[in-house]
Amino acid sequence: MKKIFFIILFLFIASNVFGVGIDRQNYPFGEVGVARVRPYSTIGDTASSISVTSTVRCVEIYNMSSGIVYYGGSDVTSFTGIPIPISDLKIFNNIKSTFNIYVVCASGQTAELRIVEYE
Repeated sequence: MKKIFFIILFLFIASNVFGVGIDRQNYPFGEVGVARVRPYSTIGDTASSISVTSTVRCVEIYNMSSGIVYYGGSDVTSFTGIPIPISDLKIFNNIKSTFNIYVVCASGQTAELRIVEYE
């Protein structure tokens, strides 16, 4: 029993001191500063643009809807886009320059998105 306790304690300390077992590239909170939450965005079945500036280091797009949201280039559709499932999110890390993300939902539907930016 003591061996198990010490192994768990060692792993906990190692993960906090040396980053062992933690994928820090996909865990943006430890490396960024201020978090800004944009107002809810309502999108429809026509591509909508989300502008991201180079001052932002990480952006999270939360799908707060009961339908799938799709993202991609300016010509994104529900057939060509990459899905963000219901109650899920997409993280864009290590942003180097200003760009646009285009989002859309299926024909005849609308969706609510929550966008969080980290400096």
